Amino acid sequence: MALDASALEQKLQLQQHQQRRQKLLHDFYHRTKMLLIDADRSYIFGALKDYQMYRQIERLITAVRTVLDTPAKLDLLKDIRSFVLATHLPYYDRHVPYHNMAHPWQLSSQATMPRTKPKVYVIASPQQTPQPTPKTSRRKIINGECCFT
Repeated sequence: MALDASALEQKLQLQQHQQRRQKLLHDFYHRTKMLLIDADRSYIFGALKDYQMYRQIERLITAVRTVLDTPAKLDLLKDIRSFVLATHLPYYDRHVPYHNMAHPWQLSSQATMPRTKPKVYVIASPQQTPQPTPKTSRRKIINGECCFT
């Protein structure tokens, strides 16, 4: 029974994700229809399809910068960002001209951070490093055999 409930929940989450994705695509299509001519729109859609297939973020950014040449068109950068993989977002954010948009958009500090938990490293100070005591036994290797002293 629990397996069926978890499978049903996963299926529901997948459907919700697909619905959000469809809405993003629908909204993006209408914005590009208003802002771009047919040739530019086809070029952007082709670049997004190539990015989806080959995962080359540099090529996508080059295509985007070629077509989006006015501040109003640059507002599409935010929409295009939603189609970029999470691992490529920091690179995308560094290389696209958000500051030239007609309606400039500021990234939150968490938007460019990876979606994984950060690793925490603890560096021991010299006082915390355990020192061997005279009572601690030490191993010696004599003639290929281990001995404790």
